[in-house]
Amino acid sequence: MSTRCFVALLPDAATREALGALRPRRGTGCTPVEVNDLHVTLQFCAALDDAGVAAASTALPALATALPPLAPAGFTIWTTSQRHAALVLRYRSNDQIRTLHEALGRLFDNERTEPPAWCPHVTLARGDPAHLGDSTSCSVKELPSFRGRSLALIASMAGPGGYAHKVVASQELPALGESSHAAPS
Repeated sequence: MSTRCFVALLPDAATREALGALRPRRGTGCTPVEVNDLHVTLQFCAALDDAGVAAASTALPALATALPPLAPAGFTIWTTSQRHAALVLRYRSNDQIRTLHEALGRLFDNERTEPPAWCPHVTLARGDPAHLGDSTSCSVKELPSFRGRSLALIASMAGPGGYAHKVVASQELPALGESSHAAPS
């Protein structure tokens, strides 16, 4: 059996709370992402069998390195069709997050399948593009930085209300200034 998985950077509690407050209300033409599902997707792994899940889980500790906070770059609406879009909060990339993204791409052999313009982002809501734009009134100065707490392998399972996420494995990130694992190669 295979599972659709991705590796994500999970926020610390303060970041999760600040991001949760930015989500539009349910019933405004969109569906907010559950607070506990907020994350920065680093790399899709596609469908992994049990051995692939085990290998990815085992690789997380070596990849977990101290990361500086990501600075917000602003809201964007990514439209997938006339009736479906995602409200995302984009973050500025830095050398450490790009290095981690590239190392994960090599791990999952995704270097050729990832879009070249990957940028760190958090999806806040999905829905009708006409309604998502109403939620972007904050200035960049008011938006929270993204502070990562852990690196996680997440299983994504389709359900009646959309995809449900389940953390399969996670590795806490060392704090900046603490000794960390070897940098991803």
